[in-house]
Amino acid sequence: MRILLKKALLGTVLSLFITISLHSQNVGTMSGVVLDKNTQEALIGATVILEGTNLGAQTDAEGKFQIRSIPPKSYNIKINYVGYLSKVLYN
Repeated sequence: MRILLKKALLGTVLSLFITISLHSQNVGTMSGVVLDKNTQEALIGATVILEGTNLGAQTDAEGKFQIRSIPPKSYNIKINYVGYLSKVLYN
């Protein structure tokens, strides 16, 4: 049963809702929620990374995350979660 469940989860795609705000100090904050696309359940402990940087965060018990002190630039966002395929959101 466990193997079948894990294979089913691998086919599931992540959903991500993002809010970006810039501050007067020329840095920004990104916050969002990572959810299972099919069930809309929060993915607790998912890793959200801005590619090409050492900036990132893990989601909390509600699937929410926040990344602070982001220099202004265009970034790709990579989301990883155990049992799911990684997802990259290209900017």
